Amino acid sequence: MTSYRAFGMHTPVARQQGGASTSGRSAQSDCLESFRTLPQRKRCVHLPSTSRAAGRKLSQDTRGRQHHQVCANALSDRGLETHQWYDEEDYDVVVVGAGHAGCEAALASARLGCRTLLLTLNLDRIAWQPCNPAVGGPAKSQLVHEVDALGGEIGKMADRCYLQKRVLNASKGPAVHALRAQTDKIEYAREMRRILEATPNLFLREGMAVGLDLGPNDDIQGVKTFFGLTFRCRAAVVTTGTFMNGRIWVGRHSMPAGRAGEAASEGLTEALLAHGFETDRLKTGTPARVDSRSVDFTHLEAQPGDEQVKWFSFDEEVHVEREQMPCHLTHTTAATHAMIEANLHETPKYGGWVDSKGPRYCPSIEDKVVRFKDKDSHQGWSSARC
Repeated sequence: MTSYRAFGMHTPVARQQGGASTSGRSAQSDCLESFRTLPQRKRCVHLPSTSRAAGRKLSQDTRGRQHHQVCANALSDRGLETHQWYDEEDYDVVVVGAGHAGCEAALASARLGCRTLLLTLNLDRIAWQPCNPAVGGPAKSQLVHEVDALGGEIGKMADRCYLQKRVLNASKGPAVHALRAQTDKIEYAREMRRILEATPNLFLREGMAVGLDLGPNDDIQGVKTFFGLTFRCRAAVVTTGTFMNGRIWVGRHSMPAGRAGEAASEGLTEALLAHGFETDRLKTGTPARVDSRSVDFTHLEAQPGDEQVKWFSFDEEVHVEREQMPCHLTHTTAATHAMIEANLHETPKYGGWVDSKGPRYCPSIEDKVVRFKDKDSHQGWSSARC
């Protein structure tokens, strides 16, 4: 049975009999007759979708598309408002954002047999690692192992694309050992996109999500995008990272951005607030990018990778050792601390322009100098990054 959806109510407009569906003038009349019983204020409709009970999706049903057009034309002829569904693509799940979490969510959904859309602002930035391109480390490596045990990809990707691997806190007890991999960010993004594109039931699209379409019981019916399309779905997963109304600061200067060089996502924050969600803002401190040709490494302490390579994934097929690149260690001095303290007013946090909370275990250098005044020196790392 084909049906239209008006404010979440399903009302039959044509019934399939013996494998054939009503069409032409009859279907148009049925469609309009159903609407005559609705109050004028409720005549804002979502265009027809194929009933789940009928066992086939609209994008696979030519007759459904024909009936869709009949009803759309009939409503348009009589001046009734229609909502622009992208009915060629009907999904079970839409995942918004294609970072680490979004990629895992989309893969999990598709592998469970759900028709899944992964919606991202830029297909060339899927699984992009904009800050320090590393996987694992303290408080995180065990999560990578757990995701791998559940069938996820992040552990396999880190094992394929590492530039260096080290077990941190190796001099302490095993409870605090933490495997960390510095990864080739370009290779990582390329390989993850390859996995996504090869996964059955998973589709990739560029677009900015600006809202959710909800039914009368607050059930998800679609994800709205900036250019007016609504992708129909029955569940949505929002993994937007730093992009929702994101803003970056460089000293006293600020601009809207999801991350350096990329636009922020606008509209979704306000839509979630309107639905009763609470939002807050977190601060990250992004390390400077330095051309390795400008560094005199003879004054730094080389930190090579571990000779006995450890692995994140339990899948031995990805346990392929490769040449590692060293990281380098240096230390701040009293002169460094004096320079930082004299210019704290130039930083967004201590200048008073940003009051967001930062990560506890990844403070910026000015936070280290302020919070740990008893320390005469702090470590500084030059990490491999391609």
